[in-house]
Amino acid sequence: MYGDDLDDIPEGNIHVNLIKAKNLMKSDMVGKSDPYGVISCGNDKSKTKTIKNEQNPEFNHEAYFPVDANGPRSIKIDLFDADKFGSDKPLGSANIDISDLANQGPINDKWLPLKNGKSGEVMVSADFQPKFDDDYDTGSGVPGSLSARKEGGGGKGLRDKLKKDSKSQGRPGDSILEDLQPGNLHLDLIQAKDLIKADMIGKSDPYAVVCFDDEKIKTKTVKNNQNPEWNFDAQLPVDENSPENFKIEVFDKDKFGKDKSLGSTDIDIPSIVNEEPLKEAWIPLDGVKSGKIQVSADYDPSDSNSEGSRKTSGMGGAKSLKGDLSDRKRVGSPTDNYGKQRGLDSEAEIPAGNVHLEIIEAKNLIKADMIGKSDPYAVVTYGDDKLKTKTIKNDQNPKWNFEADIPTNPNGPSDVKIEIFDNDKFGKDKPLGAANIDLEDLINNGSLKDAWIPLSGVKSGELKVSADFDPSDPNSVPKDGIGSPDGSRMHGSKPMQKTPSKQNFGTNEDEIPFGNLHLEINQAKDLIKADMMGKSDPYAVVTYGDDKIKTKTVKNNQNPQWGFETDIPIDPNGPSTMRIEVFDDDKLGKDKPLGAADVDIPSLINSATLKEAWIPLSGVKSGQLQLSADYVPLDSDGYENTGKPGGKIIPKPARDGMRNRGGSPGNDDDFGSLPNQRKPSDNNLVPGNIHLNIVQAKDLIKADMIGKSDPFAVVTYGNEQIKTQTVKNNQNPEWNFEADIPYNPNYSDTLKIEIFDEDKLGKNKLLGTSVIDIPNLANNEPLDNVWIPLSGVKSGELQVSADFVPSEFHEYENVHPDQFKKMSPLRDSGALGAPRSAKSPESDKLGKIKLDLLMAKDLIKTDMVGKSDPYAIITHGTQKFKTDIKKNTQNPEWNIECEVEVPDSNDRNISIDLYDADKFGKDTFLGNLNLDIARVMNLGTLDQGWYPLEGVKQGQICVGADFIPEMDESSTIVINQKFTESRRTSTQFHEVNLNRIPLPSTGGSIEASIRTPSGSVDKPIVQDDNNGSVAVKYQPTEEGIHYLDVKYNGDQVQGSPFKFHVNRQNSGKASAYGPGLMHGVCGEPANFTVSTKGAGAGGLNLAVEGPSKADISCQDNKDGTVNVSYLPTAPGEYKITAKFADEHIPGSPFTCKITGENKKRNQISVGSSSELQLPGNLSESDLRSLKAYIESPSGGIEQCFLKKLPRGNIGISFTPREIGEHLVSVQRNEKHITNSPFKIVVNAQEVGDASRVKVSGDGLVQGKTHINNRFMINTKSAGYGGLSLSIEGPSKAEIDCKDNENGTLDVDYKPTEPGFYIINIKFADSHVPGSPFQVPISGEGTEKQTENIKRMREAVPVTEVGSQCRLTFKMPGIFMQDLEAMVTSPSGKSTKANVSELEEGLYAVNFVPYELGIHTVTVRYREMDIPGSPFQFTVGPLQDSGAHRVHAGGPGLARGVEGEPADFNVWTREAGPGSLAISVEGPSKAQIDFKDRKDGSCYVSYVVEEPGEYSVGIRFNDEHIPDSPYKVFIIPKSDHADKVKVSNLDDEQIVLNAPQSFLLSKNGASGSLQCKMVSPSGREDDCFMSQVGPDEYSVRFVPKEEGHHYLHAKLNGVHVPGSPFKIKVGGDGKKDGAVKVFGQGLDRVKTGEKASFVIDTSNVGAGTLSVTVDGPSKVDMDCNEVEKGYEVSYMPLVPGDYFVTVKYNGKNVDGSPFKVTATGGGAPGAKGHLLSRRESSSVTMETIQRTMIRQESSMFKESSSVSSSRASSRAIAIQPNFVSDASAVTCRGPGIEKPVLGKQNSFTVDCTQGGNNVLFVGVFGPDTPCDEVYVKHQGDRQYGVSYKLTDKGQYILYVKWGEDHIPGSPFHIEV
Repeated sequence: MYGDDLDDIPEGNIHVNLIKAKNLMKSDMVGKSDPYGVISCGNDKSKTKTIKNEQNPEFNHEAYFPVDANGPRSIKIDLFDADKFGSDKPLGSANIDISDLANQGPINDKWLPLKNGKSGEVMVSADFQPKFDDDYDTGSGVPGSLSARKEGGGGKGLRDKLKKDSKSQGRPGDSILEDLQPGNLHLDLIQAKDLIKADMIGKSDPYAVVCFDDEKIKTKTVKNNQNPEWNFDAQLPVDENSPENFKIEVFDKDKFGKDKSLGSTDIDIPSIVNEEPLKEAWIPLDGVKSGKIQVSADYDPSDSNSEGSRKTSGMGGAKSLKGDLSDRKRVGSPTDNYGKQRGLDSEAEIPAGNVHLEIIEAKNLIKADMIGKSDPYAVVTYGDDKLKTKTIKNDQNPKWNFEADIPTNPNGPSDVKIEIFDNDKFGKDKPLGAANIDLEDLINNGSLKDAWIPLSGVKSGELKVSADFDPSDPNSVPKDGIGSPDGSRMHGSKPMQKTPSKQNFGTNEDEIPFGNLHLEINQAKDLIKADMMGKSDPYAVVTYGDDKIKTKTVKNNQNPQWGFETDIPIDPNGPSTMRIEVFDDDKLGKDKPLGAADVDIPSLINSATLKEAWIPLSGVKSGQLQLSADYVPLDSDGYENTGKPGGKIIPKPARDGMRNRGGSPGNDDDFGSLPNQRKPSDNNLVPGNIHLNIVQAKDLIKADMIGKSDPFAVVTYGNEQIKTQTVKNNQNPEWNFEADIPYNPNYSDTLKIEIFDEDKLGKNKLLGTSVIDIPNLANNEPLDNVWIPLSGVKSGELQVSADFVPSEFHEYENVHPDQFKKMSPLRDSGALGAPRSAKSPESDKLGKIKLDLLMAKDLIKTDMVGKSDPYAIITHGTQKFKTDIKKNTQNPEWNIECEVEVPDSNDRNISIDLYDADKFGKDTFLGNLNLDIARVMNLGTLDQGWYPLEGVKQGQICVGADFIPEMDESSTIVINQKFTESRRTSTQFHEVNLNRIPLPSTGGSIEASIRTPSGSVDKPIVQDDNNGSVAVKYQPTEEGIHYLDVKYNGDQVQGSPFKFHVNRQNSGKASAYGPGLMHGVCGEPANFTVSTKGAGAGGLNLAVEGPSKADISCQDNKDGTVNVSYLPTAPGEYKITAKFADEHIPGSPFTCKITGENKKRNQISVGSSSELQLPGNLSESDLRSLKAYIESPSGGIEQCFLKKLPRGNIGISFTPREIGEHLVSVQRNEKHITNSPFKIVVNAQEVGDASRVKVSGDGLVQGKTHINNRFMINTKSAGYGGLSLSIEGPSKAEIDCKDNENGTLDVDYKPTEPGFYIINIKFADSHVPGSPFQVPISGEGTEKQTENIKRMREAVPVTEVGSQCRLTFKMPGIFMQDLEAMVTSPSGKSTKANVSELEEGLYAVNFVPYELGIHTVTVRYREMDIPGSPFQFTVGPLQDSGAHRVHAGGPGLARGVEGEPADFNVWTREAGPGSLAISVEGPSKAQIDFKDRKDGSCYVSYVVEEPGEYSVGIRFNDEHIPDSPYKVFIIPKSDHADKVKVSNLDDEQIVLNAPQSFLLSKNGASGSLQCKMVSPSGREDDCFMSQVGPDEYSVRFVPKEEGHHYLHAKLNGVHVPGSPFKIKVGGDGKKDGAVKVFGQGLDRVKTGEKASFVIDTSNVGAGTLSVTVDGPSKVDMDCNEVEKGYEVSYMPLVPGDYFVTVKYNGKNVDGSPFKVTATGGGAPGAKGHLLSRRESSSVTMETIQRTMIRQESSMFKESSSVSSSRASSRAIAIQPNFVSDASAVTCRGPGIEKPVLGKQNSFTVDCTQGGNNVLFVGVFGPDTPCDEVYVKHQGDRQYGVSYKLTDKGQYILYVKWGEDHIPGSPFHIEV
């Protein structure tokens, strides 16, 4: 107790935990409450989360509140029900007395009743923690940790917990941080939410400022957002003298005036240091009404001077707020900070450094010219320096991709200005806007990455830039900044390449050390023209002090290429700059200057290596110079400063000025001829080979804030590098990496090994360096698993092995230095050095490298007009090969394979050089790739992949290689150097396979060709199936749209040409491939595959639209691919739309041609059956109410059908299939009739056996058309069985079957077309011997009838610019609002066009052109192109004419129905005047109707009276138009087929190999029925049909495969409604769940003791359950029915393994059979059993249907339909008294006016004026009600209604508001 007064409240903190509530009162009429709690202490409040739909919520919410004697006396807890609309309802409240809590102790898990509510309690815990004035105790304070608190838990209490009394600040003796170990506090300022709105218009532009001690740092500004995300990292160095808190303040950035404060908060450092870190905690802001910030903070007590770096966020670097983090640059860190960080209010200058700027592109620039677009360029200005980008012609959205490096100066300006101008030939260039980059923001906030910056001073325009700041090292930077004495210069186009070296040269900041500067002057461009006639003859002069050196002169060229190299000795007493001047060589007079450039040597020494950098020439209007330069220092004695230990002393070379290395005439070439050579070595070493093994590393420094490093090693020898693999998340990586490195004593004497941490973002961090001295290695013992400490870091060691082998012992005696002529990229293991396996001199061949040159991509564009014509040259030694030239492409594909004999003339590389073939002049270089033969030989292979091209800015090449060693070991080898080329099977494109392409029945020749995207024609492989169809295979070599033409006797076959899109494999994008995207056969599944490998996350959407409904099924293969299948039931053109992540995949929408069934089919079913008369007085009317089943002796159950027997009685007919006693059950309403079940005994002679059926006759061997072909079937000795017979082929064959009444049948069939026919004969569900039979039919086919019309077409008037244009087309049965049109002008500008309806079904596209030339008009219906779209429309005189300019499209060119018009449109406008002829040829004569619309288009309709295949020809001036003639399949009329109904079909999962039956009722329809089953593999099986009543047939089939089957039911060849039916076969026949088995009896049991287990059948229907126990002994089994199924008990008598098998309907349940081990001795009576003998015991039972019913009691039961979104669930005694007026309710929408078959039809119902009531909607169809009607309340008594119709006919739509119809209801609609 505290104090003498129990009511006195001492100062302290209250901790409250609201755990849960129960029995809360119900405040909603419908559903449960959504409760939340509010804990209050005075004005401080803390709110819990809301628990949805729960009367017993669990909150587990904690809060902290400071209290004192003057504060509130109690803690209040209020509970509310959260409502979407209106005020939240109170559920009750409870109070906690603070005085009681302080004096009587804490309360734990106590239930407090709620007041002001009907019911409810809350469970709470609370404790009081007093505030002491003693010294700070780390063990006291508020219990718990901040990171463990729920988000939002704490309200102001959390804020107060983070704040501490800072009165002791400044008194070291009382400081909480006095004994603190120095370290870093890592702060992550993540985001803010609910910030106050400080501006009258728009939202705030918030940023945050972190204040610590006297330092400040600022986040980026987030524009126009009250909930900004910063993701800002900072590090706060903390020690005993640091303040105890830091402040975070949020401001609104204003352009004018002072930035407004949006709130602030103080965070207490001891809380984080001594307790636990903050983890994404939300902290309220002080001084404002609302707003919170989310922060994370943790303390690292490590040494504050540690060089370990932390991974930064993507938005800002991990910036220190106090002092210098480091006195020098730390190697490898992408976000290092140098020098003191500048605060927001600091007056310090911009530090010296380098700004790397990328001007990427601009968009939406203003249009400054009256005609045409602008020619924009950009100018970068920093102080007096300016830099200009290239000019982009005629573009408002230019792309520059320009890079520049800008040296900053402390005395320079504080921003970089970028201005955009329009380049004009005459007059001043017009400004297009400007943007500034504030260097202070860039330094404080981190780099810009692809940022869009609005341009100022103009109405529109944005600039996309990237920028980052790299501070200079203060120990090496001259006082006036980096650069020459006369100021720094910017360098454009390519950035300076930073070196990873840590070393700074010179003893003070002004001294330049001894060294050697290697300079390469590559070329110049855009030099000014100094001569009045001709071009200049430029040369360059390099000046350093008094030394000068001159390049060669390039004649008559403004873009000279010198390729000049030189070495310049640098002296500390020499000048700090090197000057390069360019002159024009004149024969007469003085050479004219063309510009000059200065290279600043201190900048080169300390900051960068120049690598092919473009430097502007000063003193002239234009011109740039491309340079490369690097510097190598010498030590104080003049030796190369490599830092290596040991080795031999190298004498100082004579320093006699510059030496030319470029080979220019008149210069000294003795200095050296090797690239990157520094000086000759006098170490007396001979060339040789270094074998290096990097084994592992240990104790590497930790460079990341989170997780471990991802280390890899880089080995550097001279300019060559090789890289190990990366080891993820490991400070002790193991590489076991080996490489062979050829050593040249004149090249380099050291091997450098660097360890890096691989980072996804930013620069990889250096983890340490080690150097191996090669002379020391050669003169001493080899290194064997030696641990070498890493330099430049605090810890880390590297284990290596290395040995040196001189060349006299090496495989290459003459390792020539020229193999190092080109700088190699980082390569994988084994790449650096010669192969170690060679055993012969250099003249011997070690084997062959098979090189696959596949393709290239993104090649540079070298031509001003058009694309390049690339080819490749492959070179190795004396071997050379050139590929074909690929015309007009930047992405060529060669797909060749070459064999290269290696090695050849000591050439180390296979060089692949790419060129652009030019008609005039020299072919242009496109880049090259050098393949190291050592890498391929050491590794055996080079994985196929993309490799960047060298020597150019962009481009990649795809290659692969395999090494085949020479097997001949003889010493004499005959060298035959040659290249061999072969076409390579491309693995990057999927093979195209099209099967069952139908052919006409007449004889002839087949031709097929492929038109590729590049315009070439390729030949596929064509295979004749000899059954009226062909198969086509093709391996693509190009990506894009292809066309397959299949011609028969010169005419296109049905569906040809077939269009297909080829996608590249593993392209990183979603793709689709397979025959189902190109061609299919009506009534058969069409399949294709969608691959999303490497495409990222996203959803897959598929749609198929065409002449018929096509059910889609998908199977996820769990490997990034999905198998898709759809079933078209009508021929024609189908559109397949495939979208991934809401975007079309390449090629989508695809077009698939579905041809008519390539085989015509006829089928009959005959046979014998056993008939059983039923006892009792049953009438024919009882047939409908009775169901019959027959159970075979094996337990199989099959449905059989009742029929009227010939004697007039009612009986059943069935086909016996087993010997023995059968049980026939006849049930009415699931109850057996009298005497049911009946017993039937079947003997062996009665069981049907197909193998005993005999067939014979010439009709099974050959036949002729138009006559009867006969064969005989003998079933005398085959028993009872159904006989099914089907014949399919090019025509439907009439079948006549005569029963001879003696067990034999004579069958005659009459085909009408020649070709191959398939005859299937099945008896008792099995094929008879020899079936199916393939029979060739010869003879004449049916004579085709042809109808022709011919019309003259006149030329239409010439269309002028600005006139009204119209394009018309007819499409009956669509809605105009679903049409949209787009017109694209010749210049590429697209505008939307207006679509109008001229008359019913006739539509026009109206637009006004503003350009001359050919326009493209695209018309789409529901996002799909209409037939014929896109169209061409010429404005002005026609540029071409003829038949190839005629366009036709419409459904009548793809499909039709007998007796109904088939129509299409023809557009002849673009073809000019001429004659148009239409012909229709086929089985019947066509009636053709022609309507000329007098606008260059016409409408054609034709009607034929017989189904079949027709040919529609369209000729213009006696020439076929493109794609003519069209193959059209006319299907029979389906009026009669619509009457056929299917019943008793079990389309759920059915059992494999079990007979299935269903009924077909013709309902008065005339014609013959055919049924077949198509299995998943495509196999077709006939169904057996038998008549069981007038117009009623029983259909029986036996599925032989697992998976989805399709059951086809047709009347006269037309699918009946719902056909084909999808049926799943397989599994165990379960329907509503699965059988579960559990219990101890399935584990380990003891002999002589009963073991039991339970079989749960509550989730399945009635069926047969069997249990078998197999083991060393028989067991006593017992089975009892329990609540959920059956309990089985058994007793094993002998120890051993038993197997318990549980089957349901003949199939094993999950886990069956179960292995059970019995232990113990043998039970009494079991001694006679032999252990080797297995015994079985089994029990079988019939399960019953179990239904689980949950009952709830209530005051009354009422059934109603309520469509409102919320209703009361409380029991009420009376119905609500509705007050409504149905006459005020209105409805509208296409679902009432024009509903569409097979699609969702919708309309809206407005009840806002109709009062309160319930909306009822129903749809009644021709036979049955509509399957589904959706009613959704959209708010404010507005309802959306949708429904889908599947059958044609008259429908009645009922809409009622309460009991009354709304106006117009019931609506009568016709579909």
